[in-house]
Amino acid sequence: MTNEFSCLSSPISTTAQTDLTSKKIFDRGFERGGLYYFGEPPPSHPTTSGLQAVVLPASSSYVYRLEGRKSVVIVFNYFLPLIMQVEGTKSPEEMLTILQRVLEESALILVATRLDSAKRRTNMRLREEQDAAYRATLEADQAKGRQRKEEQEWLAREAAEAERKQKEEEEAHERAACEATEKKAALARMREEKTFSLGAEPEKGPDVTQVLVRFPTGEHKGRRFQSTATIQSLYDYVDSLGCLEVESYSLVSNFPSVVHGPEKLYLSLKEVGLHPQASHFVEFNS
Repeated sequence: MTNEFSCLSSPISTTAQTDLTSKKIFDRGFERGGLYYFGEPPPSHPTTSGLQAVVLPASSSYVYRLEGRKSVVIVFNYFLPLIMQVEGTKSPEEMLTILQRVLEESALILVATRLDSAKRRTNMRLREEQDAAYRATLEADQAKGRQRKEEQEWLAREAAEAERKQKEEEEAHERAACEATEKKAALARMREEKTFSLGAEPEKGPDVTQVLVRFPTGEHKGRRFQSTATIQSLYDYVDSLGCLEVESYSLVSNFPSVVHGPEKLYLSLKEVGLHPQASHFVEFNS
């Protein structure tokens, strides 16, 4: 069959009527002139017949049933089946006229049904579009959520790293401050110890040597020592003043220019020719 209906000119043949969906055979009948009938083939001459048509909901199955000498014919118009009950034998031309009249009489219902079907399809398409838009919006929101989460995690890592670095800097500063304090305290103790080791400054006398020390800043410091005091005493004196920020230096006499280094620390001032007076300047060691 076509979308509407079709009639084929063919001899009478026996056939089985079957539901195409369930494959169930309802009854046996025959085909004549492209139409299907139930029961035994009727006489060749036309008989009195009656016509009754009804519109049913759309169906994908061909359903036939037998009601005495009445036959049921299903004609599909697009997706809407029209079921007619025909009594007696009809020629193909008469059946075409009947079918056409049924279609015309059912035109309003068919149009309304088609419009309703189109409306349902439109609503379905709208729902599908709305569902697709909702899914797209949901995916976009989820992507934004993931991006916000990643940004928050990155900010949290950055904040933790900054806090860690700040803590390390604070600890390093505290250690440096403690070391500076300890170093300062150690220098203060060292100056006190060396000042104590020098003893009291002697009065002027024949066995007393006057020593003058010039620092790189241009500052001069002087003190009297016993002529038997060692070169180490001169270094202890310079250390006790706290005028230098370096630990490695040498004392150099002016005239003549002699470096009094580690090899002379335990020689006396008199032994190295610095009695009765001497002048030295401080020279930093490289």
